[in-house]
Amino acid sequence: MLKLLSRLQRATEDLKAAGMPSNEASRINQYNAFLTRDFEKLWSFKTYRTPTSLRSVSRVCIQVMPFFFGPYYLHISIDPKTGGENLRRLAFACVFSCVMSTILVALFNVATSIENPFRPNSRDTIRVKNELELCREGLSAVAEDCEESWHERMVFEWEIVNDSDHSTESDDGESA
Repeated sequence: MLKLLSRLQRATEDLKAAGMPSNEASRINQYNAFLTRDFEKLWSFKTYRTPTSLRSVSRVCIQVMPFFFGPYYLHISIDPKTGGENLRRLAFACVFSCVMSTILVALFNVATSIENPFRPNSRDTIRVKNELELCREGLSAVAEDCEESWHERMVFEWEIVNDSDHSTESDDGESA
């Protein structure tokens, strides 16, 4: 993506040198800057966005679910044969209630742990060193691409198809 934006910048400069009015070139450069900014914003959302919907759902569930399950816990504790409370059934209802609450709180804690992307020793930590290495690689790719003319065709990794997986060549050059 950075290569394409770099080529757009060079194309604009070539067009300006060829006689394009500077106000139009300035507008194209402005759009190029907007594209770059929005690409970086999308990249950061994709990579590091805090899932606010997960946090909101977990908070609502923690607060609301016990009210919905309360009558069920009471139903579990009543013995259907005698109609009275059974100690074993009451213990099971209490344990089940605690397990459900613990699961909901664990869900909330997972959502909370994702919110701080700079916390060390976490799976979701932003690894600044890795990001800077990716930045260096991108800048190196753009610097290497500066030698190319902006209008030359670019071949992307996803466009390369390996034919050796799909067909084999025989000695006379025909596909088998």
